[in-house]
Amino acid sequence: MPIKKLIKVIFLLIFILFFVSGCSIIDYLDKAGQFEPPLPEPKEKKFATANNVFDDDRQIFFLDNYGVYIEDFNFKLGVKVNHTNGFVFYKGYIYSSKNKEWKEYFFDQETINDSEWINSYASTELNFSSDDFETGKNYIVAFSCQLIEDEWKCGRTNVKDKKDRWMLQSFYLYRP
Repeated sequence: MPIKKLIKVIFLLIFILFFVSGCSIIDYLDKAGQFEPPLPEPKEKKFATANNVFDDDRQIFFLDNYGVYIEDFNFKLGVKVNHTNGFVFYKGYIYSSKNKEWKEYFFDQETINDSEWINSYASTELNFSSDDFETGKNYIVAFSCQLIEDEWKCGRTNVKDKKDRWMLQSFYLYRP
């Protein structure tokens, strides 16, 4: 089957799926733009894990390095969220252990329909001054949601959890 014909068949199947379900692709994507997650707080006692509890606890929030050795005054940290059939909030936060505050970071991908949401996958490489962070354990959060049975489920700790939470990852900074 030629590739153009295959693409047409795939689009037709997607159209039929949304037509039969009574929901258009635009309606589905618009629901993502109507949800505003809460800002994380350093005092927050309970964050979500980096896993999707609705997909066999598959990890969806990753760092490229969980231990960063600082040779100079700056460090880089790769961050990605890979949430199949989900939406990723366009920004996250990293906790400055030295300043005791959350600093925002932004993913590189375009958002959908001028919303604050990125479809399924988001990544960025962060550059920071080591002066803002203490040696040892530091924290970073990201937020993603999935529409399941007409309900947004975002960063849940288990399938019965009803509270939307930021997903938490930690990394260690080592100095010479």
